[in-house]
Amino acid sequence: MPKNLDTPYSLIFPFMHRQAVDLQNVIQHVGDVEALLKAIAHPTRLTIMFLLSEGEATVSWIEKELAINQAMVSQHLARLQADGLVACRRVGRNSYYRVATTDITALLHLLLEMFPDKSGTSK
Repeated sequence: MPKNLDTPYSLIFPFMHRQAVDLQNVIQHVGDVEALLKAIAHPTRLTIMFLLSEGEATVSWIEKELAINQAMVSQHLARLQADGLVACRRVGRNSYYRVATTDITALLHLLLEMFPDKSGTSK
């Protein structure tokens, strides 16, 4: 569960300063933001994105890490690649996938910071 949503924004994200919203910019990009959120809304795709945020991986490695079949991994990677969230490079018969930009990696890490560590240890 995220931190109390009634908590002031500055207390949740003390390192960020609230800036005036540029409504024209929001209107111009709201569709792009919606597409990004839809692309990562699926639990398996989001998990794949978190794995890839740590570095490149092959389909077979992701398959083993998540204990799901190769076809499902490939399908999710194809969706993420089509949405521009994942990039791929081929070396021989292997394809190596990675998060497409550092901005996406930063967003993923910011999302994780919104939730407390459930193990009881501090981050």
